[in-house]
Amino acid sequence: MAELMNPEKSLSARVIATEVQGTYIFEVRKIRSGNILAKQTISAPIGYHEHIVRLTWSEDGRTVSATIDHDFGEGNKTFDLCIANIDA
Repeated sequence: MAELMNPEKSLSARVIATEVQGTYIFEVRKIRSGNILAKQTISAPIGYHEHIVRLTWSEDGRTVSATIDHDFGEGNKTFDLCIANIDA
């Protein structure tokens, strides 16, 4: 659904659709090893249009945010994943 590498190109954040409409897996993994460093299930209400997912990394590369637009920009849902141990 959406994927974005961090500025150093060592981590990949992605949001993957599940079988349940409006529910997603939000995860960060190391590109070289494929190890998952952080993962959570997120969801947004079913709105008037298909969900639009945007990913953004913090400047320090330790937090990534997923924003889901479900109602033409009104009441967007934002979820953050913090990566405690990037060396894992």
